[in-house]
Amino acid sequence: MTNRQTQPFGTWTSPLTTTVMNQSSVRLGNIQWHNGNLYWSEGRPAEKGRTALAYQAADGSIQTAIPEPWNVRTRIHEYGGLSFEVSDQGIVFSNFSDGGLYLAGEGDIQNVTDPKRPLRFGAMKSDPIRGGWIAVGETEPKDHSHEPENRLVRIQPNGAVETLVEGADFYADPVISPDGSEIAWIEWDHPYMAWDSARLLVGDLDASGELISARTIAGGPGESPFQPQYSPEGELYFISDPGGWWNLMHWDGEAVRCVWEAEEEMGLPLWVLGMSTYGFLNEQVAGIAHCSGGLWHLSTVDLETGASTTHELPFTEIHQVRGENEKLALLAGGPTMPTSLVVLDGEQGTWEIIRESSSFELPDGYVSEGKPITFPTSGEEEAHGFFYPPANPDYQGEDSEKPPLIVMSHGGPTAATNTALSGKIQFWTTRGFAVLDVNYRGSTGYGRTYREKLLGEWGVADVDDCEAGALYAADQGWVDRDRMAIRGGSAGGYTTLAALTFRSTFRVGASYYGVSDIQALDEETHKFESRYTQRLIAPLPEGKETFHARSPIHHAENLDCPVIFLQGLDDKVVPPNQSEEMANVLQKKGIPTCYIAYEGEGHGFRKPETTAHSILSELAFYAHVFGFAPADECPELDWM
Repeated sequence: MTNRQTQPFGTWTSPLTTTVMNQSSVRLGNIQWHNGNLYWSEGRPAEKGRTALAYQAADGSIQTAIPEPWNVRTRIHEYGGLSFEVSDQGIVFSNFSDGGLYLAGEGDIQNVTDPKRPLRFGAMKSDPIRGGWIAVGETEPKDHSHEPENRLVRIQPNGAVETLVEGADFYADPVISPDGSEIAWIEWDHPYMAWDSARLLVGDLDASGELISARTIAGGPGESPFQPQYSPEGELYFISDPGGWWNLMHWDGEAVRCVWEAEEEMGLPLWVLGMSTYGFLNEQVAGIAHCSGGLWHLSTVDLETGASTTHELPFTEIHQVRGENEKLALLAGGPTMPTSLVVLDGEQGTWEIIRESSSFELPDGYVSEGKPITFPTSGEEEAHGFFYPPANPDYQGEDSEKPPLIVMSHGGPTAATNTALSGKIQFWTTRGFAVLDVNYRGSTGYGRTYREKLLGEWGVADVDDCEAGALYAADQGWVDRDRMAIRGGSAGGYTTLAALTFRSTFRVGASYYGVSDIQALDEETHKFESRYTQRLIAPLPEGKETFHARSPIHHAENLDCPVIFLQGLDDKVVPPNQSEEMANVLQKKGIPTCYIAYEGEGHGFRKPETTAHSILSELAFYAHVFGFAPADECPELDWM
C-alpha cells in the first residue's frame, strides 16, 4: 500500500460511480416456487421503475414472465407487497396503473376483475380445490376524510368478487390448507400496527368456499403473529412473540406449541404483504432465518423435535425464505455481496446465486465491511449500529486528519439496517467518508423490549442514539468530531431533521422525503399508518403539545446548520409541502439550503437518473459545507 496518494478525505476518486451503482440494478422482491420453477418480482429502474415478474428458465437463464408495460405491483396498505400468485390456473397479478387483477396464461393476458372496480388486491392465494383465489382487498379511498375498507375476499374464476371476512381494520397473508378445508389469516385494528398487536385466525371452509366458522389461535395485546403457512402435510405453522421474541410456532388443531424457542428474532415487522422468514424443505424440516445482534443466520429445524442446525453461510441479511422439494430460495446479502436471490440445495448442502440486485463489483480493497458496535446512550441504555471506515487502496488521508462521518438513520422507524453490501454506503466510504449506520432503539432484530423502547419516544430516543453513536465514534478516534453529518429518508429523515434542529452534534444533514411536521403527517397520512405516530409520540388530541414540541418545522429557529432536502413530488406518505416549508424557513434565516424536487417520484426514488442526481447533489452539498472539492462531476446546486 506504499503507492497510496495522500489526499483529503472526501476528495478520493472512486470506481463506484453512480453509473456503476445503477448498472443492472434491480429491487428483488417476493419469491414463489411452483412445480419446481422459481419466480420473483424485480423492480427495474431501467424500465421506468416498473415491477416485473421474472423466472428462471430450464436452461438457467433469467426470463420475464409478464412483459412491458404491465407493472406487477399493488398499493394495498399503500406499501403493497405480494402482487402475484403462480398456480396451475396461471399467473394472477395486480397491475399497478389500474389496480385490476389479470391472469397470464398461454400466450395472453386477460382481465380477472374489472379494472374500474374501486378495489386494490394483494396476497392472492390460489384455491387448490375450487379454483379462483382468496386475497386481501381494499377499497380505494374516496378522499382523505374517508378511510378505505379492508377485508378478505374470494375471487371466483369468472372474476366475481365476494367478501369472505370483514370487520377488522386490516388483513394480511391469508393461506388455504392443501385440502381446501381451512383458511388462516392475520388481522389487526387501530391504533396498533401489525408488529404491536395482531391476531391469527383459522376458519373452516365449506364445499363452496364459504367461511363456516373462525377462531383466534394466537395473538392479542402484546403479541404479533407473522407468516402463517401450511406445511406439505397440511400442518399450520407461524411465527409469534408471546415471550418477547419472534419464534416458530405450530398449531395442531387444539393448541399452540413453540417449535424452536430462542432469544432471537425469526420474524419481521409486517410493512408489506407476503413477507417470509421460513420455508419447508420437506414434511419434517424447515429452513428458517433468525437474527441475533442485528445479524441474520440460516438454520434448518426439525419440526417435531425442534433440533436445529445453523449453516455457515456468508450472509448477514436474509428474508423472503421459500421452500420446495429439498430446496430453499431466499433473498440474502453479506458484507461483500449485495442482496441476491439465492437457492440452497438441502440435500447437497450447496448454494448458488440466481440473481443479484446489483451487478456492480468493487476490486479488492475498496469494500468497507460494517463492524457491529454497541454503545452507551441516554437513560443508561445501549444502542447498536454498524461502523464502516473509509476504504480505498489508492488513497490515504493526512496523518493529522480524521475522516468526516455520515450517520445514517434508517426509515420505518420500526425497521432495521444490516451489513449487506450496499452501494449507498460504499459510495461514501470509497470517497473517504466513514459511515455509522444506526439501529436506534425501536429497531427490529433485538427483541420486542428493544423494539418498544421507541413508543412515546420517537424524536427523542432515536435522536439520542444517533447522536450518542456519532460521539462514540469520535471518542474512539475513528472520525473528525467537527465534520459529522446525518442523513435519512422518510422516518429516518424525521430523525435527521430532529437531530439537526434540537441538537448541535451534526454540522450538516440530508433529508430524503423526511417528516418535519409530525402532526401534519398524522393528519395527512394514509390509513395504514394513521395511528402509528400516536403510539410513537402521544395520543391525540391530548398529546398535541408533544407533537408540536417534537416537530422540527415549529422550531426551525433552533436550526443553525445547512440541510439539503430531496423530495418526490408524487409522495403520498410524506407530502412535498413538508420539505418545502422547512427549506423556506431555512432560506428566510439565511442558512445555506437546497430543495430539490423530482417529478414522477413517490416515497422512495425509483428512477436511476433520480438516484444518481440526488446522491451527487448530496455529495456536492457536503463538499460545500466541509470545504473540499469532490473528484466527481456533481450537479450545480440551486441554492435557496
